[in-house]
Amino acid sequence: MTHTLKCFLVLSLFASQTLYAESYKLGAILSLTGETANIGEACKNGIDMAVESLDADMKSSISVLYEDDELKTKNTISAFNKLATRDNIDAVLTFSSGTSKAIAPLADRRQIPLIAIASDPAVVKGSEYAFNLWVTPEEQVKHIFEEAKRRGYKKIARILATHDGTLAIRDAFDSMNNGQLEIVLDEEYPYEMKDFRPFITKLKATNGLDAVFVELFFGQTGLFAKQMRDLGADLPMFNIESFEDTKELEISDGALSGHWYVQADDPGEVFLKEYKEKYPDAMSYTAGNCHDALLLFAEAVKQKKIKAGMKDYFASVKNFKGAMGTFSATGDNRFSLPATIKVVTDSGFKKLNS
Repeated sequence: MTHTLKCFLVLSLFASQTLYAESYKLGAILSLTGETANIGEACKNGIDMAVESLDADMKSSISVLYEDDELKTKNTISAFNKLATRDNIDAVLTFSSGTSKAIAPLADRRQIPLIAIASDPAVVKGSEYAFNLWVTPEEQVKHIFEEAKRRGYKKIARILATHDGTLAIRDAFDSMNNGQLEIVLDEEYPYEMKDFRPFITKLKATNGLDAVFVELFFGQTGLFAKQMRDLGADLPMFNIESFEDTKELEISDGALSGHWYVQADDPGEVFLKEYKEKYPDAMSYTAGNCHDALLLFAEAVKQKKIKAGMKDYFASVKNFKGAMGTFSATGDNRFSLPATIKVVTDSGFKKLNS
């Protein structure tokens, strides 16, 4: 065997063993401590499951670097700057509209693709590199109106948290309402607020209400429901997203049971089964989206589309198959993910039509 042929065979063998010679890094900024730690853990679980599903070559070429921001914007910014400068990440993942919106301009400036598990369209508005991998507020609100009409609601009260995600839902609701529901009582509270008795007192004094739209944040929702019951305010409640939290159900002391809400549709049965077997005590909220975010990152790496190429890939995704089903890019840095209607039960959460 000639020396040249020997060298060729050695190089071929080396190339086959290191299909992806470089290491690609995804930074994941999640709330792993604090009031929303259970959601951050669910997201992390989904990412870890996606990594485990990759083939050996891809798995060895991808690193996920986790940072805890406690869902506080200043921490998110610090974590992003560390990941971008010290760790030289290729893309970043966040969840929550407020924290994602804070770093979207930074991601654009550094040309680092951002996958936000967030609903607020302001996260991606005018951005080249930021993408929302969550069901849109418009899709969720559409389901609210359909179910409210089915139940015969005409007049409602609304209480909101002043948080980017809930305010994005408010804006979508107001733009799509067109007189379908009359909002008789409408108030906003800081998302740190825990005492809603002034609002509930007004609620009890308001005649002719059919229901209350409770668009509060995690850490508030269960308390509001409990205070409603304790003060004898007996009205149906509905919500988008924050009813689905075992901590809120526990805090409400059963007061959330029986009330309905709109949520991003569940991941597929195969994913959910595997998830529950692996993490029997964990919530699954955001897990499927975070799982698919990692798969999108891995597919871009596989196609050797990094940084600018990666954001172009995200913008052109078509019929991508993941835990959340088959979805495509919608042309505005968002994706065609579905919503569903659920009801809170004493033991958890179930689809209304199941």
